[in-house]
Amino acid sequence: MFSGDVPFHDAASDFRVMQAVMDSKRPPRPSDDLCRIRGLDNAIWIIIETCWAQDPQSRLTSEQIVKHLRASPTLAVDKRPVDHFDPSFPSRTLYSQAEHPFSALRDSMNDGRW
Repeated sequence: MFSGDVPFHDAASDFRVMQAVMDSKRPPRPSDDLCRIRGLDNAIWIIIETCWAQDPQSRLTSEQIVKHLRASPTLAVDKRPVDHFDPSFPSRTLYSQAEHPFSALRDSMNDGRW
């Protein structure tokens, strides 16, 4: 996003990218002026690194990321309201539609086969 490059752009294959991530390797912080112009500063880089934590429990939630971004003195103030989502809602709706490919799962769960 900041550099304009795909992460691990120098990796020869997807397998090498997966292996690097499993080995806790992450892309280095880009240092060119374009990244700085696009808003990459120390606060943003800390958020990025925290989101890359190997242990999922150590990663920031989306709510925490929003709070960090809103607290950053270098970012423009965003006064839009925060949306609150029910993550289970779309799946319940989709599975209840007969033409949906996973609607059979709903039927098997309801008749005790699951």
